[in-house]
Amino acid sequence: MLKEVPESLANSIIESYFSKDGIECSMIRIPIAGTDYSIRPYSYDDVDGDLNLTHFALQKEDLEWKVGLS
Repeated sequence: MLKEVPESLANSIIESYFSKDGIECSMIRIPIAGTDYSIRPYSYDDVDGDLNLTHFALQKEDLEWKVGLS
């Protein structure tokens, strides 16, 4: 997890993927909610018909582990 390594290492990892000196990745897949790699199945709102997303809630994985969230 990038959040758990020193900031200089995290920056180096990001640069190795996206910079001109790296592999120049220009597109990545950002999954919504749980994925094949998640430690448990989860979604953001399991309530049928909740079109206003009243029951929407980020999960621990989003708040602690995903890139870009602090």
